[in-house]
Amino acid sequence: MSAVVVAAGTSGDAATGSPTARAARHGLPTERITFGERTCAPRWYAPNKGRTRFRIRNRSHHRATIYLVRLPVGRTVATLRRSRPGTTRRLVVRLHPGAYLWGCYLAGLPPHDSDVERVPVDNTYGGPGTPVTPVSKTDLVAPYHAYRRYVAAGIATLQTRVQTLVTAIGGADRSAAEQAWLGARLTWLGLGQDNAAYGAFGRLGRRIDGTSAGLAGGTDDPAFTGFHRVELDLWGSGDLTTAATDAATLQTLVGRLAGRPVASWLPASRAGESGWILRVHEVLEDALRDSLSGHDDYGSGTTLASLTADVAATREDLSLLAPLVRPRKPHLVATARHRLTRVCDVVDALAQGDTWPALADLSQAQRERVDAAVGDALESLAKVPALLPLGGRP
Repeated sequence: MSAVVVAAGTSGDAATGSPTARAARHGLPTERITFGERTCAPRWYAPNKGRTRFRIRNRSHHRATIYLVRLPVGRTVATLRRSRPGTTRRLVVRLHPGAYLWGCYLAGLPPHDSDVERVPVDNTYGGPGTPVTPVSKTDLVAPYHAYRRYVAAGIATLQTRVQTLVTAIGGADRSAAEQAWLGARLTWLGLGQDNAAYGAFGRLGRRIDGTSAGLAGGTDDPAFTGFHRVELDLWGSGDLTTAATDAATLQTLVGRLAGRPVASWLPASRAGESGWILRVHEVLEDALRDSLSGHDDYGSGTTLASLTADVAATREDLSLLAPLVRPRKPHLVATARHRLTRVCDVVDALAQGDTWPALADLSQAQRERVDAAVGDALESLAKVPALLPLGGRP
């Protein structure tokens, strides 16, 4: 890219005579931009036309060069060089109506871009487009009920697959038990509950799929139960006697989950509805934090399989919310779906027959492709909750 540096500075610029300092004194609007190892300006919105000050925060552990690019010609209109980890720098840019994106080039990592946003021809409050219309109780009735039915069906399937796991362990067939464990856990993840993500099922959810993190006794702590406890039995010690006991505990926990109506876990309240809307982004975010870091692998090496289930859960939420998202941001659903498909394509390319390699067996380049695909999907998904603020009750 050819670069035109408009203005750049550090947090101390306000006390100098730099263009950025002059911008601060003249009260220019400020837009905040952040980026990390896998994200580039998530949830950014293009401001109105004219001069704007951007505050750019480097949340990565790498030096970086950041570009602001005007589309469709691909002309770089601003460049921020030598951004150090943990620092905030400023750019003052004169924007004209049209499409823009940010490009993030981090030392030692693949480059990645932000979503495309448009500077409007006519000024609008807070940036381009019409104001976001709050979501009413009536708007959510159909999609939220559909989500409840989806979860109820998933729990019923989960009970069946946990029974298959118990039977396989009781028959002393370790290979069959491992396959049954994976089938049951992928069903659980399909509910959007990776490692009890964001507590939809409360303490019971943590007992079903929590890790040993934070427990005084670690993996020996009595509070360490559920899928990961059985995983450690099967792939760690290979002790089927202990696995039978722990699988029976898992079965009891899932039975308790199924014994309560789904509406009690997913109430038709502001908290319940907002939690569901957030989950369209948070399920995959949890996978990035815990699964792709290897923190929730207790020996099975099934992280990539788990990721496909997390994508499936995210797709379901996105599909149900799509009728509410499209009127507010017409192309966001299609972009998010495309990026979720990209995650699956990258993962499928790593498949070895009907199985995927363990995370530890991937090369650095393969890991980077997976992480980058997930990061791109998260950039789009993170915008969904912001577009669907809950309004007052009719």
